[in-house]
Amino acid sequence: MYYWKVTIDLGVAQTEALAGFTEDMNSKGHGLLGQHGFFDRFKVQFDLPNKLFWIETPDPPQITLPPATGTPSTSI
Repeated sequence: MYYWKVTIDLGVAQTEALAGFTEDMNSKGHGLLGQHGFFDRFKVQFDLPNKLFWIETPDPPQITLPPATGTPSTSI
């Protein structure tokens, strides 16, 4: 098992999570491990027969912006 801190960008919301990756699931082609860091922040629904999923963001979405660089402009 390998762990990396990843940023998940959903367009209207962004979050960081510690993601685990494993080669032990290669024969299955996919895997879903754990719930903390993503599933505890978003509502997720799966429609496996139709190979679809939905992610609902909190209202209002919790948007994480990158750190500001430079000095803010005061001109209009």
